[in-house]
Formats: sequence, structure tokens, C-alpha cells
Amino acid sequence: MVSDLDMRRDIFREQITISNPMGGIDSYTYDAIGRVYTHTDPRQNTITYPIYDGLNRVRQVRYQDQSTKNIVYNCCGLESVTDSNGTVAIAYDEITKRPSTITDVYGKVISFTTYDKNGNLETLTYPGNKAVRYEYDKADRLIKVTDWLNNETRYEYTPAGDLFKTYYPNGTTVTYGYDNAHRLTSILDMKADGTVNSVYKYTLDSLGNRKEISLYQPLIAVPPTLSAVSSNYDNDNRLQVAGETDYEYDANGNLDTVTTGSDVRDHTWDYEDRLTGLTFGGNVYEYKYDGLGNRVSKKVNGVETRYVMGLAETDANGNITAYYVYGLGLISKITPTDQAYFYHFDGIGSTIAISDSTGNIVNKYAYDEFGKVLGQEEAIPNPFKYVGRYGVMDEGNGLLYMRARYYDPEAGRFISKDPIGYAGGDINLYAYVENNPVNYIDPSGKVVIAVPIGVYYAGTALLAASAAYLQSPAGQQALRSLYKTIEDHIKDIEEAKKRLAESKCETREPWEPPDLSPKPPEDPKLKWKFIIAKLLQLISKYIHPSH
Repeated sequence: MVSDLDMRRDIFREQITISNPMGGIDSYTYDAIGRVYTHTDPRQNTITYPIYDGLNRVRQVRYQDQSTKNIVYNCCGLESVTDSNGTVAIAYDEITKRPSTITDVYGKVISFTTYDKNGNLETLTYPGNKAVRYEYDKADRLIKVTDWLNNETRYEYTPAGDLFKTYYPNGTTVTYGYDNAHRLTSILDMKADGTVNSVYKYTLDSLGNRKEISLYQPLIAVPPTLSAVSSNYDNDNRLQVAGETDYEYDANGNLDTVTTGSDVRDHTWDYEDRLTGLTFGGNVYEYKYDGLGNRVSKKVNGVETRYVMGLAETDANGNITAYYVYGLGLISKITPTDQAYFYHFDGIGSTIAISDSTGNIVNKYAYDEFGKVLGQEEAIPNPFKYVGRYGVMDEGNGLLYMRARYYDPEAGRFISKDPIGYAGGDINLYAYVENNPVNYIDPSGKVVIAVPIGVYYAGTALLAASAAYLQSPAGQQALRSLYKTIEDHIKDIEEAKKRLAESKCETREPWEPPDLSPKPPEDPKLKWKFIIAKLLQLISKYIHPSH
């Protein structure tokens, strides 16, 4: 179903109103030089942008309850963002102007310690002075990751540049096979003694879509018996009823309640449409975010876990409870007692097993196509399950955290609208990967991407959950590849940007990590869809300063 929008504006651009199919209205007002001054959403919450700097960048955001977010810039870029949950601060190298440290709202520091001559990050230092070292080949491809315990993970590439083999510290090897078009056709995961952990073989159609999968993995779960379920949707593509389950939403389109018989799941949201609370099955969940939108805390029945930019977890007192090491995706979990555990994935990046330092499997998982856990055996706690290679976290309450929003694998849908709107590439703002989870993923909660295996796609994996992603070697490589691919298609947008700047009507957004989407797919239809989505996303930046 297509969502219809009605946009109205006055002749002087002092106010714009947008009506959605359910009658909700978003209203925008502008200052004398065309910058957004207020935004009132369908819930009648008003966000005000009262202060801009000389470059028309937002310096303050004021919410309905009069709390504020204050943004400070320096000559290098963003310096700090302070809101009710604390301050995120970024320091820069005086010579290179690159970020040198990021300090989170709880005072934990991530340091980008050294770079090679080509600008690739060589050393990333975690809280507690735990350093991870990165090495590259002559083509600036990541070839080795060494953690502070001297665990080495090595990557080997084909002559064409595809990821061919991964060597893990516990002797495990993963070998990737491709067809002549560099499309993934097989994955073989083996222990040091030659025992097979898992095998995946993919049969592709002419466009590269997976039409058949043969597999062996540590845990094979029998899917439940299929039965017909009747579902109803409203004019805004919101799921209303699925079988015996009813769904209700607030005026902004955020999921409010899910009711199945006597079981009720309630949700609460902040002024930026971020999930802040959930009650279900007698358990109470609370979430907090920093000024950049990163989740920094989760409480379950009062017990708090804090997140250090996706790289570590602490308790409420700031004591480290787990570290996570990344290379071309998540590599390992390291405990405070220096126990290392290594991740094993299927073809879309879902964790199918975790092994210890000797190669023995300690955790096993199986899922359906949309990510519902069909079976699991766990000896150690692990939040990274479905699409865990790319930072997706299992909340333990039926939801998955995909950074910008939360996903319900039972329904196969997100529980709130895409925060970048139609620039995400789908007219259905709740749909997960266009209902094609065999070929696509959306770990950011914003943009559907092809399953990322190989050089071009690896950048979306490394540190995808954190601001440190900006300085990741693979992230830099993906960014260069992306801009080289679409630069010819954005010249008109850049010209429009210059004209807006000359007329002093430009509004620029606060600094945030750029969208480092992968190389457009080879299929011409999908490629142009990708490019159009990127152009729409660029255009949307000049409509609202918080997007």
C-alpha cells in the first residue's frame, strides 16, 4: 500500500505542513533567512532550533519539556554534544585534523592512536589501555588484526580483490567461494583439525539473487509448522492485526502496544522517536541515548548495562564486563579475565556459533529467514545473534536493536518508521529489507543493502556500531568507493547546494558519522534504485536540520 502525503506551504516559506495518511500533521516554521525554527510532530511535541552558528549549523535543540541539546564546533568539526544524558566529546590531532579521541557520556575514552602513511588506522585503544592493531597490504586492504592478547586474525584476498579466506587465532579458517561476477556462492568454516563447523552453498539466479541454499551448521532447528495467518494494515502501512495479535500506534507511527490474548507489550518513546521504555512479561526495560543517537544504556528490571560506542560493555559502576574486537565484521568477545571467544557467521552475517580459544563450540544458534531465533544453546552470554556480524543486538524481549530503530522478527517489521523517510529506498517505512531477508540486510535501521561480503562491502562491518567507524580502515575504503561510484550523479545537487549557500538560505546539519553504504549492486534496476535513494537522502538534508 502506498502512503500518500499532503504538503502545504505558505508563499513566504514561513510554514510548511505535511499531512500523513492517518491525519497526523507535521508542521515546520522558519526564521527570517529560511532556517527551520520549529518542528511540531503529530503527537503535538514541538522541537525548537533557536541557535545557529555563522555557517548555519544548529547549535541548540530545545525539546517540548524545555530540556536542550547543545552542539559545539571547532575548526576541525564537531567538538561536543551535550544533552540530559551527558556529553560526548571529540578531540582532534592538531596536524592531521583527524579525531584522536572520543569520550562518551560516562567518561570512557576511545583513542585513535596511530595511522600509517596512507591514512589507515593502525592502532585503536579501548578503555583500560587495551590496544588493537591493524595491518594492510599495498592496496590498503585490511590483512591482519591483533588484539592486546596477541590474538591474530588474518585476511586473504583473491587476485580480483574478493575476500578469500579468514584465519582465526584458535585455528579456525573460513573460506569463501565466488562466481565469475564476484558473487558469493559458498562458505566453508573448519576447525584446525579439519572438522567442519559449517558449510553454505548458494545457487544464484541471473541477477545474483539467492534462489537456493544448502547448508550444514552446528545447530539445525526444525521450523514450526506453517499455518495461515490473516493480517490487516492501515493506509500508512502499519500492521494492525496478525492472527490473534493486535497492534496499536501513537500519532507519530511508533508502536504503542502489542496485545496477544492477556499478554501485552507496552512501548514508550522520546521526542526524537527513540524507544526509551518497554514492559513485557513482568519485565521492565529502559534505554538511554547520547546526543549523537548512540545507545549508551539499557536497564532490565533496574540492572544496568552501559555501551561504550559498540566496542565494550560496562556495569552501572563503569566496570568493564566485555570487550568486542572488530575487523571485517565482529571478530571476538574478550572478557575482563582475558578469555577470548570467536564468532562464526552464515551468509548474511548471523551468528551461528561461538568458539573458545581451543576451537570448541560453546554457543549455537538457528534462525528463520526474518531473524526469529528457532533454537539456541549458550554457555556464555551474547547479544550479537541475527546479523550480529554487523552490530545488530538481540534485546532478549523479542526485539532486535538495529541502531536507528528496533526490529520485530516475529512480525518481520520495524516498530517505527524509517527515520530518513523515503530516502531509505522503500515507500513502506516499516518493511524490513523489502521482505527479502535472504539477499539483503539493514543493520543501520535506515538503508537496505546487499549482503556484504568482499572488499567493497566490508566497510559496513568494521565498528558499524560506533563513532569509531569514521576512522576504520574498511570504513574509509568503503567511503572512497561509494563517492567514486556516485560522484557523477550528485553534481546537480552540489550546484543546488552552492546556490542555496549564496542566497544564505542553507541549513546544515550537526556533524554525525556519514552514511557509508556499500557499492551499488550490479543489477541496473537495483543500481538506479540505490542512486535515487542516495540523491533523495542528500536532498532531504536541506529540508530539516536534524535529518
